[in-house]
Amino acid sequence: MVRYLTHVFFQFVFWVFILGHPLVLKSQEQQRYTGSFEIGSYQGDADYAYRLFEADTLLEGPFHMQSSNLDALLKDGDETFVFDGSFKDGEADGFWRFEFGSYTTDGNTRLVDGQYRLNINGTRFEAYGVINQGKPNGQWIFMVNELVNSSLQSNLFRSVISFEKGVPQRNVRIENEKSTLVGRFLRNGLAHDVWSRYDKENTNTSESWVFDEGLLNQITYEDEEGSTETAVFTESQLETKIVALNKAYLNLLNLMGDATVNERAENDIAFLLLQNHGYYQKITDILSHLGKTSFMPEFRVKVPQITKDSAEIISLDTIVDLYAKATLASELLLNNTQLQIIARSDTEVDFLYKALQKIDSDFLQPLKQLKEYHESGITGYLTTELLLQRLFPNGRPTANITVEIEKDGVLSAQTFTGPDAKTYNFESSTVTALEHMARYAQTSADSIASILNKKLASEQKQQELVELERGLIAQIKQLNLVIDSVGSNLPNEVSKTLAAIKKFGENKLQAYTAIQDNDTKVARGTELAECLKELNRLAIVIAGLPEEQRQLKEKYQDAVWNPFMATIMDEAVKKRIMSAYENVLIPYLLLSIQSELSCDNTPQFNKLLEQIHMRMYELRDENTTKLERKLKRERDPQIVLGLFNIQSKK
Repeated sequence: MVRYLTHVFFQFVFWVFILGHPLVLKSQEQQRYTGSFEIGSYQGDADYAYRLFEADTLLEGPFHMQSSNLDALLKDGDETFVFDGSFKDGEADGFWRFEFGSYTTDGNTRLVDGQYRLNINGTRFEAYGVINQGKPNGQWIFMVNELVNSSLQSNLFRSVISFEKGVPQRNVRIENEKSTLVGRFLRNGLAHDVWSRYDKENTNTSESWVFDEGLLNQITYEDEEGSTETAVFTESQLETKIVALNKAYLNLLNLMGDATVNERAENDIAFLLLQNHGYYQKITDILSHLGKTSFMPEFRVKVPQITKDSAEIISLDTIVDLYAKATLASELLLNNTQLQIIARSDTEVDFLYKALQKIDSDFLQPLKQLKEYHESGITGYLTTELLLQRLFPNGRPTANITVEIEKDGVLSAQTFTGPDAKTYNFESSTVTALEHMARYAQTSADSIASILNKKLASEQKQQELVELERGLIAQIKQLNLVIDSVGSNLPNEVSKTLAAIKKFGENKLQAYTAIQDNDTKVARGTELAECLKELNRLAIVIAGLPEEQRQLKEKYQDAVWNPFMATIMDEAVKKRIMSAYENVLIPYLLLSIQSELSCDNTPQFNKLLEQIHMRMYELRDENTTKLERKLKRERDPQIVLGLFNIQSKK
């Protein structure tokens, strides 16, 4: 009885907790979204179910997304897609279908069963099958078809593979328009037995890969000329490791094979496998954006593992780092169009630029391949000797880099030798040789870069100087034009001030031209440009003084009734303010400019003139009775400025 009551009590507590916490229930409620949606580069309309769990949004239930645009189809063509499937606990689960189309149309329509229809041309890629807990399960079919007038014209690609929880099982068949590949996997996903490719156009051509529980032993190629057999992994005494049958593995096979095998890239077994991998990757990329699905199949093979000590691994990591530094220095210079132009007229630049090109082709490009091999993990399955053979099929480079230079129409050979060249050894059969090459390439690229960057900086400074001086000439011409265009009817002091400004500007430009050092010229030229800008502004204000004074006189007049003339006449007002402006401030400023003008105080003169004229317009409308009393017989310009509430920094 006690046990029963305890059970009832805990049930009661459980339901009180659940019902009392609506968030627990809400987190399990399924919700729905319908509207625009984006998956990577795919944008379209989606309809899917989901639920909120803690801070995550888990897709749950049916999922549909598509995109098609009739207007785009009628204009330039349309890129369409349809994704149909379902999710369970955030993982793709159930039957899925993917369709991608790239279509155009001639725009001709026809009426069928009350609907307008138009034909399309292009390619359609379809993939469909079952996904179980995020992994392909059962048979998956991938197809790429060419459509003409909405009818199937040809099959461009077809892949049929069976899976069990992501692991390929039994037979595999991959074909494109030119050849067909058939092979099989063991239950653990390892490639096994003979994988054969048959040429559809030439029945006498075939290719076979022979696997033994994942280990590729032999590649056989047959055509009209006979049969070629290439042994691949034959050292059975080495330990093996299971790896993915992917691009890295195919790169490893290219390195292991001979030249005749490597030349046949189009439509061989490797080509078909890469095609298939690319299509599976397309689906994997889409599903990976939607949750924790790991769709990519686990095609497995074995490779013999070559034990590398820690020093070799560190050396390979160092090579990758040195390659990155050397490439950073070289790529910017090799792609610099200005440097290429300079090289046409500067033989030193031409020589160093070509030496850098040779470093790139002889050292950096092979090291780039090595970097890719190392980062994909295949260097652990290659002997250093084989790696050196494949990276440098035409022989290893030397520290002496010879290039041809043309001077005065004559070609001559010049040799570049990098820093500490004698300390490097490129001829050993160890990873050290590769590290020496990488370090030599990096120090040589840095050495060349330091010289070429100085050349570039000098050239850029020269170009900057040319533009700067072009601007200075334009400014001095503008200054002279302003001053020369005002005529000879100006008041004497105004004319003398303008002449002083003109002479000052010419003297500053003449002093600038006497400077020899380009660095100094750039600095002084920049200062002079600002100075001439202020001088132009000052000249315009001084040249406009007579007109400014006329407008102020009109401003400082009132209409007054004259009983003797029986008419309304203009009469000057606030005469002491106008007198202080005309007889104290303006003469003071004109004389100061004539005698004290400099680049430093020109902005102050401009500001002071602006403040004086602004204050004159303000004082016309203010009560100035007290100010006018203070201005009586005042002739000190600094005191007058103070009475006008103008701060002079002169």
